[in-house]
Amino acid sequence: MSELADWSDPATRPLNGHGVKARIGPTPALPYSDWRRTVGNGCYANDVDWVEWRMRDGEPVPVAIIETTFYDDIPAWRYKLPLYRQAALDRFKRDGQSQIVRVLADRLGIRAYLAIVRKDLAWFIVCRLADECWREMSEPDYRAWILRLGGR
Repeated sequence: MSELADWSDPATRPLNGHGVKARIGPTPALPYSDWRRTVGNGCYANDVDWVEWRMRDGEPVPVAIIETTFYDDIPAWRYKLPLYRQAALDRFKRDGQSQIVRVLADRLGIRAYLAIVRKDLAWFIVCRLADECWREMSEPDYRAWILRLGGR
C-alpha cells in the first residue's frame, strides 16, 4: 500500500518556488506556462482543458467545460480507482481550479465537469462539479455523452 501513497495523496502535489501548482509533464506552451507561473501578486490564470461548443443558427454556443486528468490502467490497482477519483477531485478543488471553472461555467450558463481519463481512452470517470455526482463510462458511452451535451 505504501507504494501507492504518492499517486493518490493530494498533499504530495508539487508546488513551484512561487507556491503555485507545478507544471507536470511536457507541454508545447512550456516557456509561456513556466513564465506565467512567476507573475503571482494576486493574478490567477487558468488553462481550461476543453470547452465543448455547438453551432446554433450559425453561431458557436458553449455547452460544457471539461477539465481532464489522466491515469494508467494498472489492473492490480483498479480497486483503488474510487480513492484516486476522490484524490483527483480534492486536488482540483484545493488548487483553486474548481472555483474558477465553476464561476466560468456559471457565467456562461453551462455545466462544468472533471473527467478522469484512462490513458488508452477505454474508460472515463466523469464528475459533474455542481453536485459532485460521478458517472463511469466506456469510450462509446463517453462519446455519446459528449454528443448529447447541449441538449440538441
